[in-house]
Formats: sequence, structure tokens, C-alpha cells
Amino acid sequence: MTAGDLAGAAMSRVNLGELRVNQGRLDEAMALLAPGRRELESYGYRMMTAVATMQLGRAMAFLGDVDGGVAMVSAAADTFDEIGSHIESLEARARLAEVLVFGGRLAQAEGAVAQARALERDVGETPLSALVDRIDLMIAAARGEGAAVRARLPAFLERAQRLDALYEVLVIHSALEQAGIGRAEPEVVGFSDAVTDPRRLARALGVVTLPMLPPA
Repeated sequence: MTAGDLAGAAMSRVNLGELRVNQGRLDEAMALLAPGRRELESYGYRMMTAVATMQLGRAMAFLGDVDGGVAMVSAAADTFDEIGSHIESLEARARLAEVLVFGGRLAQAEGAVAQARALERDVGETPLSALVDRIDLMIAAARGEGAAVRARLPAFLERAQRLDALYEVLVIHSALEQAGIGRAEPEVVGFSDAVTDPRRLARALGVVTLPMLPPA
């Protein structure tokens, strides 16, 4: 097998590791991401190594090592900045904010979201826009700003539907239920019941648990 084949296999493991993080299967994610990252680093693939580092940092944070996770995601963001990968830089700021919210560091999370918004203005709307919107709403919910969250929720859901960002819909509905804020009714936003029912949507996406939700 050539080095290119081995690197491709490592990238596949990293992609699967990201999926496992999102599904809440964190031990499986770590088992994929840690060796995948080492292999990509050994081949000198800076961007994909940084992607693996970012996802590994998320898994670490959600498993309880918030400081280690923040350091990993921040390192990935620095690499993306150095090599001029603007979309990846945007995602790294959003993921940094995500782990900071999980760790209850809301002021720092707001700073990371502001950086993501600045990058979003440069690159335009992408599927990551729904991710940034979701994290922004989670910060507001964590601050107890229920009225503001409810007012912003229809616009978030409209964009999430347009961008086919069903995972972000699942996370925000579950986060708002956990915070006691509630969620928009399907007829308000034009979603079907299947999409606005968190349990049905979780089953459809293979989600075991949503690891980015702070412990209740």
C-alpha cells in the first residue's frame, strides 16, 4: 500500500471519528481520531492533521478534559490561519466556542463566536452558518435569555432548513428543552413533525447522546 493510500485511510478514519463525536460515541471517536491524527502528521498533511486535532479536541472536552480540548481546538485554529484555510478557520472558531459553552466559559465562547462571525462575513453563508447560529443560541440559553432565544429561534430554523442542517436542529431543540425554554412548533417554521421531534431525529441520525450539551 502506498503512502497516499495510507494517508487516505487515515483521513477516512478522521471523518468517521467526527461522525462518532457528533453521535456521542466518544470512546469510539478517540480510538479513530488519535491514531488518524498521528498518521496524518507523519505524512506532513497539515490541514487534515489540524482537522483531526480539532475533532480530537472536541472529544477530549466532552469527555471532561475541557482545558485539553480547548488547547487542541485552538492549535487547530492557529494552523488553519497559518495556511490560509478560511472555511476551516471558521469551523475551528465555532468548535472552540462549542467546547467553551460546554465548559461554562460563556464570555470566552462569545469571543470565539465573534471571530467566527467575522470569518463568515468574508466567506459568505455556508452550512457552517447554522452551526455558528446554534452555538450563539446555546450561549444565550445558558445565560437564561429565554425570551431572546425564542424570538431568534424561527430565523435559525429557517436557515437550518435551507442549509439542510438537521443535526443543528436536533442539538438546539434538545438544548432548549434542557434549559426549560421550549421549542418552536412545526407549523411556525414549516418543518415536519419528524424533524422537530428530537427523539425521532436523533434515531434518524444515529445519535446516542448529544455530547456538547452541558451536564444537566
